[in-house]
Amino acid sequence: MKSDRSLITTLILFVFFGWISAHRFYAGRNFSAFIYLLTGQLCGIGLVIDFFLIITGNFTDSDDRKIL
Repeated sequence: MKSDRSLITTLILFVFFGWISAHRFYAGRNFSAFIYLLTGQLCGIGLVIDFFLIITGNFTDSDDRKIL
């Protein structure tokens, strides 16, 4: 099922504010966003993973719906 959140908005938030987990907060994934924020995006590895999830269309919101 498709999320009501926008892929373009998610990507823009990732590019400009990924270092503060804005794209995860936007997707409603507040717990993981907070963990990413405290750990420096899991030492940068989390940012690389999120980038590939977003561009391949596999990034999900808090209800496990794909953001397309």
